[in-house]
Parts: sequence; C-alpha cells; structure tokens
Amino acid sequence: GTSLAAPQVAGTIAMIQSINPDLTAAEIKDILQSTADKVINGRNMSTPIPEGMGAGMLRVDLAVLKVINDMRIKKG
Repeated sequence: GTSLAAPQVAGTIAMIQSINPDLTAAEIKDILQSTADKVINGRNMSTPIPEGMGAGMLRVDLAVLKVINDMRIKKG
C-alpha cells in the first residue's frame, strides 16, 4: 500500500525536479499519471487497474525519460 508507494513517488518526484526544477506540481502530477502502467503484469496474467485506484503502477524510468526528452526538445 501507501507505506511503500509514498517514498517511491517522492523519490521519483525528486529525480524529476533535479532534471527540471521549473516544473509545477500539476505538471509533475501529469507526468506521473501519463507514464504510469495501466495494466499490472504478473504470473502470466494481466489485470486492469481497478476503478478509483489511481493512475496505475509507477514507472520511474518512463517518468524520468519523459522529463529528459522534454528538456532535450526545449533546448533544441
């Protein structure tokens, strides 16, 4: 639950902000939600995220990569 998720999300936010400290809270939330996995894979099963259970499974790699790529585009 939340006791494991909270430090993972906080750590991801810290990494994202270290790449682009100008991001707003709303932008960070959008990044986390848009890069989250919508399906949990395990034991050869795919289970959709239940309604009302958040945006999905945190994907630190995709969130950080999105911020890096956004910065690259911004810098040309």
